[in-house]
Amino acid sequence: MISKLNWRLRRWLRSIWAPVIGFALLGLVTSFLAIGARPWLPEDFGGDIGVDAIDQILNVLATSMLGVTTFSVSIMVTAFASAASSATPRTLTLLQSDRQTRYVLAIFVGAFIYSLTGIVALRAGLYGEGGRAILFAVTIAVIAVIVIALMRWIAHLTVFGRLTDTLRRVEEATARALKVRREAPYLGGRPMEGPVPGGARYLTAARTGSVQHVDMEALQDTAQEAGLSVWLLAPPGTFVTPLDPILAVTGLPDEDGGGEEDRDGDGEAARLVGRLTGAITTDAARSFDQDPLFGLIVMSEVASRALSPAVNDPGTAIDVLNRILRVLLDWRDVPAPEMRFDRVHVAALDAAEMLRACIRPILRDGAALVEVQIRAQRVLRTLASANPVLFGAGAAAESANGIAYAEGAVTLPAELAALRAMAEETARLARPQPLRAEGQAM
Repeated sequence: MISKLNWRLRRWLRSIWAPVIGFALLGLVTSFLAIGARPWLPEDFGGDIGVDAIDQILNVLATSMLGVTTFSVSIMVTAFASAASSATPRTLTLLQSDRQTRYVLAIFVGAFIYSLTGIVALRAGLYGEGGRAILFAVTIAVIAVIVIALMRWIAHLTVFGRLTDTLRRVEEATARALKVRREAPYLGGRPMEGPVPGGARYLTAARTGSVQHVDMEALQDTAQEAGLSVWLLAPPGTFVTPLDPILAVTGLPDEDGGGEEDRDGDGEAARLVGRLTGAITTDAARSFDQDPLFGLIVMSEVASRALSPAVNDPGTAIDVLNRILRVLLDWRDVPAPEMRFDRVHVAALDAAEMLRACIRPILRDGAALVEVQIRAQRVLRTLASANPVLFGAGAAAESANGIAYAEGAVTLPAELAALRAMAEETARLARPQPLRAEGQAM
């Protein structure tokens, strides 16, 4: 589990403007390095390179980069709008963190700033003959980088923002989040077994929003330092308000008996409460990082939009079901959890809740489309067969719900009978198989 500081740093580095700022600074540094190298170069070094030649190249570079950057930003905004309309607005954070888009824009803006600073310094007479030679060589290198970036950008634009590209990004983000939870089912903490102890103190959220990140290391350090036990009541993805408890803690100092300092909220108890609640990051929207359920819900939203009467695209819904199955099948083999934070109790992911959140809306919206119903029943049957303990109960429940939806929408008796047969098979696979007695004939 990464700390809150590292998580925020990763989020900033995934933003569009992080590499843009970096390449812009690199352009400035490169221009001024050519000026700084002037005293160490021979006077006649690069004497054949005229000021006008470099000035014209830099002017062309600045003008073209301004136009290319403006065009690229407009293309990017169009791709965002396309993804929001064809998929769901919840996918925009994934498109905005696209590495190729960020670095291409960074190269274009960095080259633009580099050419501007070069023009200003050149016309101000800051370069000698040697400095002009260095500036010319660096400019040729910058042009080569721009050409490569343009070719990659053109290839990238053929798929960027398309529905299949957006679904691929959501699937990959969901698979990454689920892999983290598969390797650390309790976020590295202790399994939450049974109810919270009766004497525990409940800490509420500081603001309304969705829990995006839990700094388990900070919770463990605070609990170990003060001899506390912590129960995480609001895992990533939970929507909380200042009235909702996010943590339950035992061992906190008694505020009423701590003297005037504690009553003013400045004592040990208040300090510990601040550190504990500060480890929970909330924001207006959910994040894909620690919340695999959010990714599954987003994929389900794409399928529901495809099944709407205005779109009527059952093929996309079937594609989404295939992607959901692919993601969940990787969750079959759950390794023994590593308990790094033994003072923090965390509940495991609820497989039945995950199936309800991502499969049931598709069953509801595709009730009249037998091809969607058949694919959904096959997905549930496969999950029940792959891991009856983990998925059995949830798969059987959603399979029965699918039949209930289909009975009011599917008109052909043969198709309805086929769906019922698949649901019965799912229910059979979901039941734990009895162990055979020793010596019993096979």
